[in-house]
Amino acid sequence: MDDEELLKHFDGQPAFRAFRAGWTPDERGLFCWLARAVHNAGLDWWHTGNGIQVCFGRKHLHLGYLHATSVLGRIRGKQRRTIELKHAIGAIQPHARQPLTQQRVAQIEGELANPGFVEEWRADRPAWWPDKLPDEPAGTDSGAENERQEGAESTSPALNRIYYGPPGTGKTHKLSALLRSDYGNRFTFATFHQSYGYEEFVEGLRPILGEEAGTGQVRYEIRDGAFKQLCDRARRDPGHRYAMVIDEINRGNISKIFGELITLVEPDKREGGTNAVTVKLPYSGDDFCVPANIDIIGTMNTADRSIALLDTALRRRFEFVAMMPDTSDAPGAPLAGLRVTTEDHEIDVARMLAAINRRIEALYDRDHCIGHAYFMKLRNAEDGPAQMEALELVFRRSVLPLLEEYFFEDWHKIRLVLADNRKPQPAAQFILEEAAHASDLANLFGGDHGLEDEAVRPLYRVQESAFRNPLAYVGIYQPQ
Repeated sequence: MDDEELLKHFDGQPAFRAFRAGWTPDERGLFCWLARAVHNAGLDWWHTGNGIQVCFGRKHLHLGYLHATSVLGRIRGKQRRTIELKHAIGAIQPHARQPLTQQRVAQIEGELANPGFVEEWRADRPAWWPDKLPDEPAGTDSGAENERQEGAESTSPALNRIYYGPPGTGKTHKLSALLRSDYGNRFTFATFHQSYGYEEFVEGLRPILGEEAGTGQVRYEIRDGAFKQLCDRARRDPGHRYAMVIDEINRGNISKIFGELITLVEPDKREGGTNAVTVKLPYSGDDFCVPANIDIIGTMNTADRSIALLDTALRRRFEFVAMMPDTSDAPGAPLAGLRVTTEDHEIDVARMLAAINRRIEALYDRDHCIGHAYFMKLRNAEDGPAQMEALELVFRRSVLPLLEEYFFEDWHKIRLVLADNRKPQPAAQFILEEAAHASDLANLFGGDHGLEDEAVRPLYRVQESAFRNPLAYVGIYQPQ
């Protein structure tokens, strides 16, 4: 493509189009030369700040937003075109603004032709021009990054996100995949619980045994918590995104753990933000603010607590993404095509789980459904007896214990969930219900007990043989 065709990839940003209209022919030629060299090396271009500046490096569609996972360089300058390198390009070391000259562009083109360098930066896809960036969800800033401060790395808005749903819906699996693909080793993992506090998360005093330990004396020192340590790492490496991963975020006392930091984690309150806030930490007395390149990602099990019961401050500062059981049989779905076959029967696992969850929603709520992840292990078992045995273990060790917990051992409701009340063959019922009879009452309490049959609760018994009966499972979604 010629220079005019190339520049059309950038002209979708009106500010840039108006700005480059004043370039000299030499300036335009230099920019297009560099743009081709970067694009041919498999790297991306995108607009930043007010739309005039442009960056090159690697972009990534991450958690619903386009992030600059690695910014290699930036072209800027209203009066004179300059280039700023954030990372070395081969033998060319990082530097602040320098004039964009023929010599500099030729050096960059030569270093970008080195396959060893490109492999560290190239994405596994064609390079993106600014007008070819994938669409972002409605309400985002369409990939334009915020110019936080002079000389600071431009990054997309910080994310505060919580994945929530019933147990077994793949929250931890999804989070692990995101960490591997988007952060590498640039994250810290914490699990909140009732005893977790500010001292572990931000900073606190820790006892240290000294030379006087023999006399029973100890000294105390201030130590950084997990989040403060990660903030220090992220601040030293503004070209990458970091993540604070919090499992079971709903189990902790949020005001006790975050303290004054609950305000600082808001995207606009971050370092360099439009409403940046700095606080003085209580133990060290240090001034502290949260870097903009840290994402806070949490998970919560809705079987433990509903979103409606979460700390109000947490609900206002985080976006929530529901992860519900997936019982679709469409290609690509977790349970698609999963059948447990025996000599005479075929058990459709997706239909079975869907029927169970519809009944749980009717009797309890959707926060206490059973996740598809419990049944994924069936894919690792061989068809036939081995797979049937795996299904038996899932029901014995996971499904039935969850139902007991959800319904507080209300066995009548558990029978309804498993459709035992609709199975004509007692052998296919997981839970047997036995009504009390006069003879039973006499045996238990003697002849003069004065009880009516209706006043005594039925007796329930778990039928072990049903776990090995295919009809017990088929009957859940296909009652006779």
